[in-house]
Amino acid sequence: MKVFVTGSAGFIGQHLIHQLVEHGHSVVASHRRGSVPQALSRIQNQYPRQLSFSTDHLDFSRSLPNLKSDLMRAWRKDARLGLASFALDYEIDNADLESAKQMIADCDAVIHAAAYAGDWGSFEKFFVANVHPLRVLAQAALEKRVKAFVFVSSVAVHGFGQHNNSSEAGPYYPANNPYPLSKRLAESLLARLASQGLRAVTVRPAMVYGPGDTTTFYNLFDALQKGIMGTLSHGAFLTCPVHVDDLCNGIVACLKWTANDTQHKYQAFNLSGTGSHTWRSLLDQMSGALDLTPSKINLNGKLAFLSACVLEFFFSLVRSKAAPPLTRYRVDQLCSNYQFSHQKANEHFAYSPQVDLKDGLIACVEAWRLSKDSNQDCGPSSREVVKTP
Repeated sequence: MKVFVTGSAGFIGQHLIHQLVEHGHSVVASHRRGSVPQALSRIQNQYPRQLSFSTDHLDFSRSLPNLKSDLMRAWRKDARLGLASFALDYEIDNADLESAKQMIADCDAVIHAAAYAGDWGSFEKFFVANVHPLRVLAQAALEKRVKAFVFVSSVAVHGFGQHNNSSEAGPYYPANNPYPLSKRLAESLLARLASQGLRAVTVRPAMVYGPGDTTTFYNLFDALQKGIMGTLSHGAFLTCPVHVDDLCNGIVACLKWTANDTQHKYQAFNLSGTGSHTWRSLLDQMSGALDLTPSKINLNGKLAFLSACVLEFFFSLVRSKAAPPLTRYRVDQLCSNYQFSHQKANEHFAYSPQVDLKDGLIACVEAWRLSKDSNQDCGPSSREVVKTP
């Protein structure tokens, strides 16, 4: 198939494109950078006939002028219910819709992986980045009758609570942060368009790691090396890392299943990794991969949450665009069981993660060290990962 992929310059996007072309698909990779990222250039050198690029913007700004004030009124009125219908019903400018149709022209499928991820910022910012582009692209895909539309969401839509091998059926907890709320709204939107005939599916990655992860695990490695990384509540709560190769293999398998399923109905799938891990065991394995003595630093979870509340208050007071050093979202993630089952994905398209956490962390650390030594982009096609038999 010919696949249009958004967010291709990101950590997941680069690995996803590598998997797609390796599986024989041709890809139109959408990115907003001034030049093609090194990792994508390497892939194009290997597969010159299967990879082309699009630098069209996904902001679809013609539809936004009258949206923002209405959006904030709805947000203040009801942060979790009132926006659901509003997010689906505001008008799309015809020029934006035609632009989206041109982007995906001649493509058989769309994978929408572009997103603004974070734990700090206004709801407006998250809505404009995570809900609005999906709405326009999905509407264009519906009218173009693509074979499959895959939306990359997040297990964050489940909210923070007690998740011990939770399935897509739940439980679900309140989305007390704009990021998971924006993903919930986007999923609701996609489900509605699917009821109108769009062959759509949602995949929800757990905590993704791997070579090139400069936003999360590389920062954790830096903190461990400096001796300033520790646990909350003794690291006793479950977490759910998934290696980027396993995730992308799952997305490619889901794409094929969606396109070929003759009685397709909209579904969502959680994509998690191998085994069951606490934050303590994860930290110890990261330390081992770094040849460091495991950190003994530990903070009381309740005290950390109180500190996060105070920090958020003052950062909001001064309208800081930078996130506080500690947020309630981060504390909740570290102090709640947060493990998800991938059984449903296994049943539908044989998703089975292969990368053992220890081996995956060793490969990730090697890429991190190489990036620091050479200041090079160490993404897909530049390393090997040892997989479990």
